[in-house]
Amino acid sequence: MARFNYLLSYSPFALSPNSQQVQVLVSNTRNIESWYLAFPGTYLLKSDLSLVELNMQFSQFFGATPYVLSVAQVVTGALPPNVWQWFNNTLNPFLPGS
Repeated sequence: MARFNYLLSYSPFALSPNSQQVQVLVSNTRNIESWYLAFPGTYLLKSDLSLVELNMQFSQFFGATPYVLSVAQVVTGALPPNVWQWFNNTLNPFLPGS
């Protein structure tokens, strides 16, 4: 079960990597247990990797392209309630992106 929640943000208008390439990375990274594409350029992620460990994977992928990876403790906003239940409660079975 994932121990950490993260917010990944990048420009969806970047040519390299493009949004499809980022989705492939997020989908295929085995240490990302589940994910949700909140809107173009922003993913909510669950992983058992530390911020430093996960960032090593993303920094190699993004190279010089700007991105932000941050730990998210409790997050709220205007997304469907089941997204917040999944993201803020590790016991919720709702696994978007899986």
